[in-house]
Amino acid sequence: MDFFAKYMTIAYNFVIMFPRWLLFLVSGSIASVAINLLHRSSNKEAAKKPSEPKAVSNPPPQLTAPISPSPVTRRGSAKQRKGKK
Repeated sequence: MDFFAKYMTIAYNFVIMFPRWLLFLVSGSIASVAINLLHRSSNKEAAKKPSEPKAVSNPPPQLTAPISPSPVTRRGSAKQRKGKK
């Protein structure tokens, strides 16, 4: 336990020399690189999936009947609330 306390004190004294925003920036950068390394796809998986050009499908048929607008309904005025907020 004495060795652990000694090394943690040395680490703490080293870390407090840097501003907090710089520590956040460095730790976030290290975490981003680590996650990208762990989640990258292997070369074997990329080689197995050949890129095929997608066939162009027919566009959906156009509607022949015009779309009628919905009737406009009016809402009640604020007087109908009767004190409710």
